[in-house]
Amino acid sequence: MCALCDLQTDRVKAIIRPDLAEILAGFAARGIGSPDPAAVGIVEARRKNEEYFHAINTPRDEVKSVDIVMAPSPDGDVPVKIAVPLGATATTPALLYCHGGGYTFGDLDTHDHVIRAFAAETGMIVFGIHYRRTPEFAYPAALNDTLATVKAMRSPDWVAKIGHDPKRIFLVGDSAGAHLCLTLMLALREKGLPQVQGAALIYGMYKRRYETWSHHAYGDGSYGLSTARTRWFWDQLAMGHSGDEDVLLEPLDSDLTGLPPLALSAAECDCILDDTLDFRETCKRQDHPHSFDLFRQMTHGFMHLSQVFPGTRDAMKIVAKRLQAMI
Repeated sequence: MCALCDLQTDRVKAIIRPDLAEILAGFAARGIGSPDPAAVGIVEARRKNEEYFHAINTPRDEVKSVDIVMAPSPDGDVPVKIAVPLGATATTPALLYCHGGGYTFGDLDTHDHVIRAFAAETGMIVFGIHYRRTPEFAYPAALNDTLATVKAMRSPDWVAKIGHDPKRIFLVGDSAGAHLCLTLMLALREKGLPQVQGAALIYGMYKRRYETWSHHAYGDGSYGLSTARTRWFWDQLAMGHSGDEDVLLEPLDSDLTGLPPLALSAAECDCILDDTLDFRETCKRQDHPHSFDLFRQMTHGFMHLSQVFPGTRDAMKIVAKRLQAMI
């Protein structure tokens, strides 16, 4: 299912796993899915997206406790859901989870099962952030919210209240969340702030480009995320920014000096697969410590399906092991 290997030079379009295809077809038959916000409007698109996540959000992993706290920020308090795993102690590392959804979808309820699952699999105390979303708030609103959250995670007040180790903070993010994690690490370095200890970046979006091999192979929407929707997500995020004036917006080719080890993973049947493959090459060129896992015959967004698709749980265990190896 997962391979630590290079793709063949002569690339061939893959088909998704039959068991995954059956699950997705079942959702489609019930009219459950995430519609195009450009076509139906953001309010209806979010409503349907929340309906989809409600369908896949149960059962949920057992954890010691779940609470919501507010991280103070100059732009307004940031909601953060904290899942404490069974057996947590005062030396338990912290894991900041940045959810995907093109910076447009997702909140603390839609991704509650992912937050709990990462707590259960990693043994870390997971902090799930509800950052400001597009199209209401373009870049760098979400980044500023995440910076404020990391600052709060290191505060004596939060450490005393929650009981995590502020010197061992890790990141995990999927899709837009992977982009957010990468830009967060770059921003911490630029601001001279303490760096996190490691990050897992799952099928991230790292550059505005739509003519790659993976976009041509998987971008028609039949595998979920489409090229058209990817372009829409980027347009909302980058509104008011050309990209030339801020290297954090498109971090594919960033200087990785001072960043921690990275665990990269990708879904094979994904129109933004080449973002991860090319970012892996960036890591190689700079001799930056990293690992890479390719989840064969998987689609973009499959990490949401931990409660209904065994392949997702297997992948999550691999990502968890990558994070644990960084401790």
